[in-house]
Formats: sequence, structure tokens, C-alpha cells
Amino acid sequence: MNRTLIAIVVFLFGTTLTFVDVKDWIAAEFPAVAPYLFLLKYVGVVLLALLALLAVIELIGWIVEASVRLMPSTQANLALRPVKADDLPLIVEIANKQIGPQITLESTTKLYRHNPKSIRKIVNIKCSKTVGYFCVLPLTRKGEEQVKQRDLIGVEQDLSCFAKTFRKHSPVYIGSIAAEGLRPRAGALELLKSYLISKEVTKAYARPATRHGVRLVKRHKFKAVSGFDRIEEGVYVIRAAEFV
Repeated sequence: MNRTLIAIVVFLFGTTLTFVDVKDWIAAEFPAVAPYLFLLKYVGVVLLALLALLAVIELIGWIVEASVRLMPSTQANLALRPVKADDLPLIVEIANKQIGPQITLESTTKLYRHNPKSIRKIVNIKCSKTVGYFCVLPLTRKGEEQVKQRDLIGVEQDLSCFAKTFRKHSPVYIGSIAAEGLRPRAGALELLKSYLISKEVTKAYARPATRHGVRLVKRHKFKAVSGFDRIEEGVYVIRAAEFV
């Protein structure tokens, strides 16, 4: 039975009990319930109130759905672009503002030279301004073992942990993601998801280094590699198909 039919039945039944005197008929047909017939009007009022509540909930649902459809996408005016060597200082500047000073120009340059496609900048195409970036590093077999041991990113980078090209169905490590402004942050995440799908990634590892990173792994249900890790310290993994 669909919701419209249920609403009609509830409305008719509630209206009948509230405004139509049916007590005499019911008392004649069912004498045993005669002492309780004074409750009918209250039942009718409750049913009509319930119907009104359901109508309000339905209306709110329609409004929310319409708002979502009409709301501009978080990716509106944002696009991924390849990173050039000249972009790296700005990338590091954004990273330092949003993440912290642990990301240096030297380390970023090494990763870039090893695999230029591992870093993508996010550009507001309306003004051609770089508003964010993300770094996704394809892992070698050694790299995946290292990340599981929480020993991947340290003082000295071991570039042998990272592949120079993306291979289909290979794991990756989300090195960092940052953007300036609320909408660019949301858009950066959506662009990252699309990027992982385009690379046919199977698993994505991450180690949150900021409160925002912790919120992201919680919200998107990353699973701890080790069940003993605290979320602020551990390494987390998610299958790309589940990253929604």
C-alpha cells in the first residue's frame, strides 16, 4: 500500500471518528465496547494529528531534496590540473597553511620528480587561481608493507616505496589533501574520489595528521589497518569503491 493511499485512509477514518457521531451504531453492533466509545473522538484527533505530522515530514523531505538538486555542486568552477615545477612553492604554501610545516618544498619536489602525476592542483577556473591540491602516491609492494607498519613517511623519504606510474588495481597512499575555503575543501574531496576511480585504484591508505583529516577518515568509514591504533596515530585504509 503506497503512502498516498495510507494517508487517505487515515484521513477518512480520523475525520469520521472526530466529526461524525457513530457511537450509537457501534454500540448497537458491538455492545461489549459501548463503555469505551467516549475514546473514539480522542482516537480521531490523534489520527488527524499523526496525519498532519506525516504531511509535515513529507514536505520537509521534498524541500530538502529540491534544495540538494538546486544547490551548486561543490565541484562547480573547480577543476584538476597537472602540476608544473613552478607550482610547487604555492602547493607547499597551501599545505603549510592547512596542514602544517611538516610538508616542505624539498620533500614535495622529490616526490614530484619521482612521479609528477602524483600531485594534482585544484584550480578555480573562473579566476584561474590555484585553491588547493592533493597528493596521491601509487605504492610498490614494499611501500604497502611499510605503510601498514606506519613507517612510510619519515624524515628520510624512501622513494622505492612509490611507483613512478599508476598501475590499474594498485594500492595508493593519500599523502595529503588541502584547499583554501569551505567549498574548495569539499570540492577537493569530491575531485579526489573521482581521481581514484579514474586510476582504478583498489585500496587507498591514509594517515590523518590534522583534526580535519581525522574527521574525514571517520566520516568516510576508513578502517584501521591495526585494530589497536588510535585514530589520531594509526594508518587507515578504504576500498576505493566504498569511498563515498
